[in-house]
Amino acid sequence: MDPEQVFYLQARGIPKPLAEQMITKAFAAQVCEKVTLNNIRQYLLQHVTQKLECGNNV
Repeated sequence: MDPEQVFYLQARGIPKPLAEQMITKAFAAQVCEKVTLNNIRQYLLQHVTQKLECGNNV
């Protein structure tokens, strides 16, 4: 994870765990967008979101 990205978000008042979660989700979303089948893409995005929210109780 790029410390500068985390710092940028923290400088705008976002707590570090949430900043890391946001960066991770954005990266995962970029990967998921490569999936051409809409149903599978939506499932992957939803699954990633759930995993991130369960892992970080911010």
